[in-house]
Amino acid sequence: MIVILLDESIADTGGDTLAEETQLTFSTTYDPYYASPDLLRLECGTWLSSIPDDTLSLMIHWSSLEADAVTPSSVSGTTNQNLLDVARTKFCIYDSAMRCLMLPTDVGGKTKRLGDLMIQDDSSFAGVIDELKESRDEWWRVVNARGTIVPGQGFAPTFAIKGINDPDRRNIGRLWHDPRTESYGQPTQNTKFQGAGRRYRFGYKKRT
Repeated sequence: MIVILLDESIADTGGDTLAEETQLTFSTTYDPYYASPDLLRLECGTWLSSIPDDTLSLMIHWSSLEADAVTPSSVSGTTNQNLLDVARTKFCIYDSAMRCLMLPTDVGGKTKRLGDLMIQDDSSFAGVIDELKESRDEWWRVVNARGTIVPGQGFAPTFAIKGINDPDRRNIGRLWHDPRTESYGQPTQNTKFQGAGRRYRFGYKKRT
């Protein structure tokens, strides 16, 4: 952020001064920068109407730095790049919005004022912050997973088998003995067995 202060005593060739101190600000190119003030304003509407673009850009930059810290580009591994790009943008939008709406300002009683924006301390605004945080956390998980999960999906696998990628892994079953080769103890009235060339039936079978 570059700030230029022009003293009130600065005069032109005719002797006319500025009369008051003048401040000009601008910023260099932010990197990383995964969103834009326009996207942020489209998402939040009039909530951010009183906050200048320079402030929004700074918040987006800090959110982008956090996204990179969670998922550094130098890390190798499985990545869904298209989903990761979208997730970074979404995360930065919701994270920046929360940063802007929670800026430290003068608070008297239960009212916060940001320029022309006045926020009452009631359930409606609390709901806005909760919704932003929920959306932020949802996209944070996608960023943290390098785009290998979708929004709403957790980190835990739905089903895991130890050694499932082992090419020599045997088929998994109930590990029962084959009744055609193994005789079971008596009584076996409720036990199915199969004779040679016959169908399975209930009954008695002696050990061999």
